[in-house]
Amino acid sequence: MQCGASIWRRCGRGASVPGPECDRRPGRKLLFLDACHSGNAYNRTLLASAETDRFVAFSAARADEEALGFKEDGHGVFTHMLIEGLKGDPDALERLEKGVTVYTLAIFVNLKVRERTQGKQTPEFRSGQGSFVLARE
Repeated sequence: MQCGASIWRRCGRGASVPGPECDRRPGRKLLFLDACHSGNAYNRTLLASAETDRFVAFSAARADEEALGFKEDGHGVFTHMLIEGLKGDPDALERLEKGVTVYTLAIFVNLKVRERTQGKQTPEFRSGQGSFVLARE
């Protein structure tokens, strides 16, 4: 799903979340935030919006942290680990579902990013849609 900047609503501290136009679109909604200070966008308003508006939000770092880069491929550490998880890294798989779910991806990304950054960056997530399969083996 793509939602242009014109249909996003402001949610404090300069961040935006999907507005009502996105809320009415069919399908599941996922929001990934990976920027130097993406944790600032991941605040109480966004958490409440994820629950209320039923979307999944992943943030690269907590509000008091900076998202770090990954020199090997030009992505942030968060994005690198997100891609590895979605590709089917064995540590990201949910055995019963035979795939990567929202929850297993969140746990995988959180652990791998904290390991890679030696605890300097802690990804967070919130799901207003529970867990569901994102990718199959």
